[in-house]
Amino acid sequence: MQKEKIGSLNYHGVSKASVNIKLLAPCGLCCGVCGIYYADKNNIEKLKQKLAQSYLTEPEQIKCDGCSSDNKFVYCDSCLIRECVLSKGLSGCHQCTEWPCEKVTNFPFPPEGSGPIKNGLNGKSTIGPVENVAP
Repeated sequence: MQKEKIGSLNYHGVSKASVNIKLLAPCGLCCGVCGIYYADKNNIEKLKQKLAQSYLTEPEQIKCDGCSSDNKFVYCDSCLIRECVLSKGLSGCHQCTEWPCEKVTNFPFPPEGSGPIKNGLNGKSTIGPVENVAP
């Protein structure tokens, strides 16, 4: 798979990291740093087992190519944020006039909850998606 580089980020001292546009979730999170994505792409069975326990699934279900792909993790496939963005014809929450909404505020995945989404996108609705990537 060829990466589509669209910009660079500076996060916790890591500068000029490549961003693959296919790994940017509509909410602003980067699927490339997701444990599910990482365990799947690197075929790490122990991590798949631990993640399966955390998400109450089977290790075989720990697979994902990112939120914008046809092969999404079971929870991501039913994500209300992704469904909302797509239903409005937007590419991401950063374009929505209702930002932040209850879907973002009530983001269900602990321990971070909606923190990374809000920190990555808050007040940046006029900036493009690369600048809005939540780590």
